[in-house]
Amino acid sequence: MAHCFILSSPGIQDQSISYMVKYKKHMNNKIKILSGFLVFIIGVLNTGCNNTLSEQSIPLENTKTNIQVYPPPKEYKPTENPYPSPVITQAGYPVPEVMDDGNTSITITPFKLDKPIYEGDTKISGKGPINVPIILLDITFMGEYLGQTITNENGIFNITVEPLEASHRIGIMLGPLEGTEWESFEFDQNYYGNEARNIPLVGFFYDTALIIDKSK
Repeated sequence: MAHCFILSSPGIQDQSISYMVKYKKHMNNKIKILSGFLVFIIGVLNTGCNNTLSEQSIPLENTKTNIQVYPPPKEYKPTENPYPSPVITQAGYPVPEVMDDGNTSITITPFKLDKPIYEGDTKISGKGPINVPIILLDITFMGEYLGQTITNENGIFNITVEPLEASHRIGIMLGPLEGTEWESFEFDQNYYGNEARNIPLVGFFYDTALIIDKSK
């Protein structure tokens, strides 16, 4: 009969225990290293998410504070000396106005037909600014041409026409200004006569007159 004996040596047991202790320490170190690495990764991910969320969650009210709003207009205050309106005489004619630039004076004379004008008259006269081409038209006949001339150095003009018909309205308008010292924009309301008017489809007349029937 055979017998098996397990002999245990104290040296072998000590070596086994020492190996187990070292192995346990080694595994604990690895676990600590791995845990620290995971904590680091989680911290980085959390920081990135927080920054993204903070950028996306800025309230609209806060961004409005950086918007530059155009300042409201200042309160309107009229000038103390506004441009005066032309003075009207009892007869209704604007008073000639003198403009002084410090060196020369310019007298503004409005256009004016000499009135009254009667049926059958063939001479039309009047006054206006000097050296201005003018045209005389029959307004009642939608601008039929009657005659034209240029005011002289005193602003006086005379136009010979065919005998005028009663109850027709005639008027003077500007002629061609090419080659003169005048521009059309210069003839503002200071040059209007007392019966100036704009006639649709015909034009603007600086003064007009109604032909009077002699029989009435």
